[in-house]
Amino acid sequence: VDQRFHHIVNQPRRNMSSTYRLSPREALVIMAQLPPPARYFGIQSNVFTREIPFNPQDSIYKLLTENNFDSLLRGILFGGSPDPSRRMMVASIGNSTNNVVIQNQTGNTPWNELAYFIITSDTDLAAEMTDALVSAGALPSHIFTEPVAPALVKLGLNHSADDLITYIRYSLPVDQAAGEQWRRDLPLTILRVRDVSSRQYDNPLPIPDYTQRTTNYDETQLATDLGKLADAVQARWGQPKTTVDPFFSAYKFLDLVGQHCLGYPDPARGPMDCLGDSQDADYQISGSAQIDKNNVVAVIGVLSTETGNATYTSLSVNWFPELVGVKNIDDPQLTGTAASYASGLQYDPKLFYVYYVARDCTGLPHCTAIPTNLVPKGGTIKFIQRNYINPGATNGPNPVSILNPVMIVLNGQNRPQL
Repeated sequence: VDQRFHHIVNQPRRNMSSTYRLSPREALVIMAQLPPPARYFGIQSNVFTREIPFNPQDSIYKLLTENNFDSLLRGILFGGSPDPSRRMMVASIGNSTNNVVIQNQTGNTPWNELAYFIITSDTDLAAEMTDALVSAGALPSHIFTEPVAPALVKLGLNHSADDLITYIRYSLPVDQAAGEQWRRDLPLTILRVRDVSSRQYDNPLPIPDYTQRTTNYDETQLATDLGKLADAVQARWGQPKTTVDPFFSAYKFLDLVGQHCLGYPDPARGPMDCLGDSQDADYQISGSAQIDKNNVVAVIGVLSTETGNATYTSLSVNWFPELVGVKNIDDPQLTGTAASYASGLQYDPKLFYVYYVARDCTGLPHCTAIPTNLVPKGGTIKFIQRNYINPGATNGPNPVSILNPVMIVLNGQNRPQL
């Protein structure tokens, strides 16, 4: 594996790396004790980098360039990598295996249970790994195969092969201490299995179809109230002429779908950095803002955990163009934050949130302070809202029915009584 990526995620152990390449005669087998109960668990593989030239004809690149939409974002989506011959991809190759998928297959709650994950490109090799696990005592219903389809991923161990990465997301444990203990212990064993015989592997796993997205509630009917809420925030601050800047859907506007970033099914698309996309969530991204010079940024949105479209909602503060997440504001912190604006709304205020980010949160309820050691003075921030797992489904909600938040940059020198 390219040594220029050896330290890109963390400080690796000797002879180990966070990224890897996979030959057609190999499988990764992960044996895991799953974590304590939480809102979300998921395991997923991505193409991390690919040896491929930049494509100025990519439709999303042309869209961002022609509209001069967001140069910071364009630079990240179509930037290079530490190896100039490779492009950053961080693109999903299929659906995630999440706690809902695991529960549906096993018939039991997944928490604290044993589970086994096979990552390979060949149907026969996957079957042999499954047989070996069952022979060792694994329950067949607890074994999950993630296909690395050769029609999508460039297999092999040489420089022309794709670099891959497999990661786990585990969020909002019910018992925070137990969740942190699981993270420290990490009861996972990872085996890299290789057939060293002369056997040919010619039964490739197919490219998986992404699961169709649904929603339980059409949030677009809340658009008028969201507008009224933004007006009310401006009025309370005495700043009615400030700009109300809407977020945009990463899926609808940027086509942030891993297989599409990899050029499938449209070979004219990509290569594009898909930012670690996951079908388990929908993503909305804000414009750029700064929090120096007494700026206070208000984010006003619909809380999808209350509309029934999300198992949990996360609003992250990110330092751009470094793309470093510096703070995470989860739905328990957002719940009830629009209550004081109830009189001006048609719908229940619990469906909405009003949250502030500033250098100094003095006098501001529902606010997160961002010190200069996280975002340096003069630095740019962007917000990303993620809605994970539509209840009753195995993936995130359909962004067509999700109402994007808005952002207002306020002058915080004279703060109202909030």
